[in-house]
Amino acid sequence: MSKVYFLDKENLKVKNILDSTSYSIEKTSESAGKSSVELHKKPFDNDNEECIVFIRDKKEELFVLGTIDKTNTNAESCKVSLKEINTIFDRKIILSNENIKADTGIEDFIANQITSNFILNPDASLNYSYLEVNVLTHTVVHAAVENDKGIYNLMTYIDNARENYGIFLDFKCVKDKLVIDISNKSKEKELSINTSYDIVSCEEVYSTTVLATLQVLWAKSEDDTNPTIKNYYLLNDRTIGTDMDDVNRAKGTIDTVRIVAETEEALWEEVQKSFTANSYEHSITAKIKISSSIYDTTAFYIGKKCKVKTSKGIRESMITNISYNDKSKYMTVKFGKMPITFIEKLRKERKEQ
Repeated sequence: MSKVYFLDKENLKVKNILDSTSYSIEKTSESAGKSSVELHKKPFDNDNEECIVFIRDKKEELFVLGTIDKTNTNAESCKVSLKEINTIFDRKIILSNENIKADTGIEDFIANQITSNFILNPDASLNYSYLEVNVLTHTVVHAAVENDKGIYNLMTYIDNARENYGIFLDFKCVKDKLVIDISNKSKEKELSINTSYDIVSCEEVYSTTVLATLQVLWAKSEDDTNPTIKNYYLLNDRTIGTDMDDVNRAKGTIDTVRIVAETEEALWEEVQKSFTANSYEHSITAKIKISSSIYDTTAFYIGKKCKVKTSKGIRESMITNISYNDKSKYMTVKFGKMPITFIEKLRKERKEQ
């Protein structure tokens, strides 16, 4: 049986502590995971009350940190639906201080945006005074923040920074503070997964199209009337080249895009993102034994780079979905970003709008 701590979203004070009868956890690369916990009774008289929620197992290990979505109750039990903690930043904000990315680091930029909009906002009613942000690394990024006339969604940007640059937000409670450590984990050792060991099932789907040629119309500003045409090619060793006569060019599809970037460095980062996204156009779903002696499943997290060996070969990949519950000995892990289910396809369509 696990302890569930309900903390006030306004000041982080404990509002209730209850025992759970069961729980299920889901985490996704779009911070769209839906988790839930079953209780013997309602934590509050009012439904849909927002709180920060901790679930701890018998060993006092932190399993999930989220916000209440809704509660479903009957005479004998109460089910609380949970959202991922990153959804606390699911808000459109005004883009500011973008120069910090290139001058100091993308971690510093994210910290600045959290501080300006969620901690020290002039409108005090929008602040979470218990948040504390620590920047542990500094990764210079030149690519512009995608925005709509100066407005963007911070949660979406944080999710994209995790995928494109290996920038992670780690949450932990320290006394009366919810501390966020922002760091670059892209240099961490890849996970090596062999689906022949401690894995009870494995489903694989691969895209039949691979982006191999990217033609770019490079504009240095939105009003640039004389853009430059540049071409980039995927090579067989997965690197990117500019020589159309290179004998090592990979075969695949062609795409043409317009990229607005002030500098060559910013342009190159945008080109790399296009080909990186292309490399995750597959879906490998595996059920892995949680107590495996082969894999340290505590090291599995969303955005973790992996090398997955299946019956069809070895694939460079990334963890994009993790789900498990306290009644099963196995966790389900998805590698790759190819949408398979209707919900995944719907999420992708919404993200691209």
